[in-house]
Amino acid sequence: MRETGKKLIEDFEEIVREHENQLFGISLFNEAVKHLYKDDKNILETTENHFQQIISRGIEAIQEAKQVLGKVKEGVWEVKRLACIEFPPIHGPGLDEMTERASILVKTYDKLFPDRPHELTLTEEEIELLVAESAEHWQ
Repeated sequence: MRETGKKLIEDFEEIVREHENQLFGISLFNEAVKHLYKDDKNILETTENHFQQIISRGIEAIQEAKQVLGKVKEGVWEVKRLACIEFPPIHGPGLDEMTERASILVKTYDKLFPDRPHELTLTEEEIELLVAESAEHWQ
């Protein structure tokens, strides 16, 4: 594979990681909201539905991206096929604050729970600790 193609693949892999971290951060934010507003059924229903839609769209895009990336690496498809993949936006008006908070949550999670897989469910105490540690970095 030519050097340009290799660079495009590496850049694309970084984009996929960025979106995976964003989704993980959004799921952490959702858990924090559930923890903070556990007594307000209306907020919980609204945010849970909203976050699940965002997460679902993100998962679909990441799965598609990984499939295409695999085919490109196998040589089945040309590297230019990667440019056809569209991810849900994570930057722009109304999105930058969520993206920043998601990033802070992921960094704080990784600091508090190094080497812990992101798939593991947090306890109430861990969520509380995560929220407390992250809050000082939020504007």
